[in-house]
Amino acid sequence: MGCGELVAGFLRRVNDGVILTVHVHPGARRSGIVVEEDGVHAYVREPPRGGRANEGLIRLFKKMGLKASIIGGSKSRVKEILLEGAEPAMAARILCQHS
Repeated sequence: MGCGELVAGFLRRVNDGVILTVHVHPGARRSGIVVEEDGVHAYVREPPRGGRANEGLIRLFKKMGLKASIIGGSKSRVKEILLEGAEPAMAARILCQHS
């Protein structure tokens, strides 16, 4: 199974974009996205205090050219991210390019 097919399983189409379920790993040595069979993992350098890891996550998506906002799980490591204006195929392609 290719990266695009894996990512597609974690994306849901909504009116204003797509929702991505992502597992966040704060305090990582470097920031990045990894797509695996068990999910999309986002590694951020920021610690999980005071919302800093959430801010780092949003910055990570911005660097990939995606407008993101956290719509669920703001205090959890498993988050639902709205990728505004994105189409599923485009979001999958971008995530796979950065994985």
